[in-house]
Amino acid sequence: MKNFLNHLVGWLLSCILGAIGGFSYSHWHSTHEGGITTLRAPRFELVDSTGRVLAFWGTDRGNNTVLAFLQTSTGEDGTGEVKPPAQQTRFTGQNRNEAFAFGMMSTQVPFMNILGKDGNSRASLYLTPQQKPILNMADEHNESRLELGFISNDAPALEDDDWALRFRAPDVAGIGSMRDSSDHRYRGFLSVERNPKPR
Repeated sequence: MKNFLNHLVGWLLSCILGAIGGFSYSHWHSTHEGGITTLRAPRFELVDSTGRVLAFWGTDRGNNTVLAFLQTSTGEDGTGEVKPPAQQTRFTGQNRNEAFAFGMMSTQVPFMNILGKDGNSRASLYLTPQQKPILNMADEHNESRLELGFISNDAPALEDDDWALRFRAPDVAGIGSMRDSSDHRYRGFLSVERNPKPR
C-alpha cells in the first residue's frame, strides 16, 4: 500500500509540474515569437564593402522624408564620395549628392527627383498644393525645359483646372486646355513663339 501511495504522489507531482512547464513554455513562446517586432531608427543606410554610403532612407537636409540613392563616382579625396557644392537644391532643399530620391517633401507633398552630377534637378514629378501633378524636365542650362501637367495661376484657386505641355527656356511652344473662369467652359490652346526672348 505504501508503494502504491508513493507511485500515486509521484504521478500527481509529474502531472502538476508538466502542466506548469507546458503553460510556461506556451506563454513564453507566444509572447516572444508570435509578436510583431518594431525596429525604429531615424535613418537606415545601405553601404558597400568599403563602408561607403550608397543609399539611405530617412530625413535629408531639406527635412524631406526620402529613400535616396547617392552619387557614387570617385571624389577628389579618393573616398568615392561626391563632394558637390554645400548649398541645397532650389526646389526641394535636398542634399545635392542625391542622384535619385523619392518621398515626402517637408511640406507633406509627395515627389520624385532625379539630380545630375552637378547637383541640379534633371527630372521631377510632384503634386501641387491643389494635389495636381507636374512633370518637369531640365538640363544643365535651364531648370525647366519641358513641363507637363497642371499649370498654376499667379493667384491659385480651388477651381483652377488648366493643363498643358509647355516647351520652355525660352517659352517657345505650348498646347493644352484652359478653363474659363467666367463660364467654366474648357478651351484648347496652341501657342508658338516666332521670336522667343532668350532668358
